[in-house]
Amino acid sequence: MSHRRAVGLITTFVSGRFFEQVMSGIQRVAWQHQVDILVIQGTPEQVALTHLARQRVDGWLVLTYTQGLDLLAQDGKPIVTISCRLPDQPFPAVFPDNRQGMEAIMQHLLAQGRERIAFVGDISIGDIQERYRAYQEILARSNLPFDPRLVVLTSNPLPEQGALAARQLMAARLPCTAIIAGNDWTAIGLMRELQDHGYHIPDDVAVVGFDDIPEAQITNPPLSTVRQHSDKLGETAARLLVAQIGGQPPTPLIETIPTTFVERESSSKRLLARSASRRGSAIPVSPVWRASLAKELVQVLLPALSLDTEPSPAQVWPEVDKLVHLLEVSLGSSGAVEIDPDWLQAIFSSQPMRNASPEALVAMLSVLEAAGLKLIEQCADPATAHHRLQTLRDQLLIELMRSYRRRQNTSQRTQSEILRSQYNISQLLVGGPPQQVEWIGETTMYSGCLGLWSPAGGDQSPVLSIAGCYMREGRLLLRIGTTFSAARFPPLDMLPSSSQKKGITTCLVLPVRSVDHDWGLLAVSGPLISEDPWLEDNTVNIFEISCSVLALALEREALLETLRHVSEAEKLLSERVRALSARDSAP
Repeated sequence: MSHRRAVGLITTFVSGRFFEQVMSGIQRVAWQHQVDILVIQGTPEQVALTHLARQRVDGWLVLTYTQGLDLLAQDGKPIVTISCRLPDQPFPAVFPDNRQGMEAIMQHLLAQGRERIAFVGDISIGDIQERYRAYQEILARSNLPFDPRLVVLTSNPLPEQGALAARQLMAARLPCTAIIAGNDWTAIGLMRELQDHGYHIPDDVAVVGFDDIPEAQITNPPLSTVRQHSDKLGETAARLLVAQIGGQPPTPLIETIPTTFVERESSSKRLLARSASRRGSAIPVSPVWRASLAKELVQVLLPALSLDTEPSPAQVWPEVDKLVHLLEVSLGSSGAVEIDPDWLQAIFSSQPMRNASPEALVAMLSVLEAAGLKLIEQCADPATAHHRLQTLRDQLLIELMRSYRRRQNTSQRTQSEILRSQYNISQLLVGGPPQQVEWIGETTMYSGCLGLWSPAGGDQSPVLSIAGCYMREGRLLLRIGTTFSAARFPPLDMLPSSSQKKGITTCLVLPVRSVDHDWGLLAVSGPLISEDPWLEDNTVNIFEISCSVLALALEREALLETLRHVSEAEKLLSERVRALSARDSAP
């Protein structure tokens, strides 16, 4: 067992927005409780059958897929599932409030008179299955018939499946006025395919997704969706698991995280005019106006968060006090106001602002302006105060654009670095022995090792033999040739995530598998996700691609070794034939 407690996360998808957000929530709890994180790409069945990491983790988080969950539970370790659940499972599950989200979507569409509503999604995923059930129940409650022709079940939640679903619906002459996709990527692929064939959205058909990934804000038209706060899924599940590890008995509890419907132009022609009209009226002109404004601003950026009790707005978003202070100073000063650029940058680089949609940012500025207009009524010189308010708004808009450009430039640099890393890694994998894993240094990972399966002999289970290892700094803690049972792999105590001794270890385990052979496992430790939602960290994608190339390189090496043995055998046979011929021809 590792020197420190560890939680394992079993997931089929180890990249993408949903995984990153869930991981960010898990990491917050892990840092708080000083618990290591081990992420394994696979299903509960694969982990259970190989006993992988059984002696390394103290409990399991299972994300999205339940295949083999009953086998994993037989081991007796605490389990919490995220966005999936077996019927009558005896341990906790955490879901977004899928029913709440579907209720909001259906109400929005039905209010427009759209009654022929299609559903597209992969219902093998627990969340999407819940959304599909809610869709059927709401149709029945609304006295609308369920039409199987309006349902397209996909094999995964990716854009390509959305495009295929769009073709299927178009082949049926699009017998619907609205389409609900089980997730945003499916909706995006579906919407693009419809547009490529001449359909206008939302005029011909409305499209709504589910997740509110950043890309939903920049589709054309922007995608209506449901924000599900995936980081809270991970955080809640991790807290439940840590409590079980600490001795709290498991219960068949189902925790739901609130969802928020985000109306955009893919399902409605109403534009941004609605934001300014409904904000600002609740802010009183009184000694408590600062607290009221701070609360309103936080609720604009984080609409699903209740601030009726603790925490305070400043605890949720510390920079909100800076923004309120800027308004107060701008309206109260008798001379020219110089705004500290460091304050502006701190406000717009804070996490709530980075996560905010364009609609939320516009609504935030409207709230601020509405509050300013109310305060101006109390000013001795309203005309001058009004001018200063407009100046402040202009400065905030300028800083908003600067912030966008900074992030755009950072994203371009990140993409260039990723392309360069991918090229360098491919050259190292193709040009050298596949067991050498120094190419990990081209990524942000701090350490890693490659374990190849080898039979242990007798009745013992196969073991993993360390074929290659890497450490960014200092001496290697692992040795080539060291063997580990699957239950003891990966050796977390020998794979630090950084040079900081007090930090937690975040380790990712990926299968190295070709079509015909399961070669082993690659384990890497280091930062797996980006803190910026617009800079999706492609580190994990690089490793997924690299593991495929690595498997091909190992297969090539095995084939060359087989050919070498065959060549040597043919050479020996040829020499023997010549010797026999020489003997037979001798007088």
